[in-house]
Amino acid sequence: MTRDLATHECKGTCDWLPTDEISDGVRIFACKGCASEWAVTQSWTPRNADGQIAPIVQAERDAEQAARQSASTLATEVRPEGPGGGGGGGGW
Repeated sequence: MTRDLATHECKGTCDWLPTDEISDGVRIFACKGCASEWAVTQSWTPRNADGQIAPIVQAERDAEQAARQSASTLATEVRPEGPGGGGGGGGW
C-alpha cells in the first residue's frame, strides 16, 4: 500500500465501515470509534465493539480470498506444451 493506514488508541466503541477512499485498488475502512483504518491487504480483520466482524468487512475479506484462490488456481493449471500440444521429439 502506498500510504500508511491511520492507527489510534482503541476507545472500545469500534464500528468498522467502508470509506469513499480507494488506495492501490483497495477500499479503505475506518473505525467510527477511533478513526483507525483497515484495508483487506492487512493480515488482521477488525471487529466491532460487540466482538463481531461487520458483514461489510467480512464480505470484503471473502471477496479478497476468493480472488486470491482464483488467481492461484489459474497459475497452477496444466497447459499443453508447444504449439502442437504434445511432447514427442520427432518431426514427420
